[in-house]
Amino acid sequence: MSTFILIMLYPIILLGLITIGAILLISNLIKKYKS
Repeated sequence: MSTFILIMLYPIILLGLITIGAILLISNLIKKYKS
């Protein structure tokens, strides 16, 4: 049962990490262009 929950949560966690990474990358690019 716990493995099933992990399988269900894994794509959501992965998507979250990708979005966080993208946001950080974009914010860093904006800082570089502004300065």
